Amino acid sequence: MKGVTMPRPIVSLVVVLVFYLMLAGCAAPKTDAGPGSIVGTAKDNANVVTCRTNRAQIDQQYSMAQSAAEAPADFAALVEQVGAKCPSGGVYSLDATTGKTRCSVHGE
Repeated sequence: MKGVTMPRPIVSLVVVLVFYLMLAGCAAPKTDAGPGSIVGTAKDNANVVTCRTNRAQIDQQYSMAQSAAEAPADFAALVEQVGAKCPSGGVYSLDATTGKTRCSVHGE
């Protein structure tokens, strides 16, 4: 009595399928937010853009307050009034030499 064997085309199909799955596993992007991953890089880029937009909004509000002679005595009060926060946890401050808002994480 002969043993049960799989037909040759099915064996070939299984081998090719395993090969493609291994190849796909190597080529798949990393989905963690660690350094060098696509998700981490996109999130970092989004944080930089958001921070830049927040700083521009603060600068605009500060400029408007100065032109209306209503410059706030405290820069932190203006930042709080605008409600802008750095998504990376940075702190906004006013650069005395340039008059622009700086972020402790993203700079200027």
